[in-house]
Amino acid sequence: MVAGWGGKSSLARALADDLDLPYVELDSIHWLPDWEDIDAEVFRKEVQGIIDENPDGWVIDGNYVGKLQGLVTGQAETVVYVDMPWRVWFWRVFWRSMTRAWRNEHLWNGNRETWRNHFLSRDSLILFMLKRFRNYRGKRVENFRAAAGAARFIQLSSRGALNRFYKERGLDR
Repeated sequence: MVAGWGGKSSLARALADDLDLPYVELDSIHWLPDWEDIDAEVFRKEVQGIIDENPDGWVIDGNYVGKLQGLVTGQAETVVYVDMPWRVWFWRVFWRSMTRAWRNEHLWNGNRETWRNHFLSRDSLILFMLKRFRNYRGKRVENFRAAAGAARFIQLSSRGALNRFYKERGLDR
């Protein structure tokens, strides 16, 4: 499982390709049309079904440790937590979101990031980053570390650490 902020999806895809395992993006399951949240129980059943269908392994990309109640972390061999500093993470997510809005990219189940979502909504990811992320960061890492249980836990807390992880494993970016 790969979770965290500022590079998790790229890393998860690279690991899945390298290990020849299915890549599962939790956002694609979680977000229903019109940005509606999936029911937590339905979400858990969908994710467990994917895990059951892939007994040889999987690489799951996502941050839903609370909603999934340890379902993924409890079955993972390794949990990699990408924990970039706020200044790195903010700009990566900001530019990714602006690019998606500019290009009108299709994400999941007909959803798209829009200028309205980013600048005129209380649910704005950018607003969340500005208001809450600094206080939220340490708590999230500890939640994932605790949820990982017996799984190997790898925390990548800088661009250098992330780059070394890619290089040591011969992963393509």
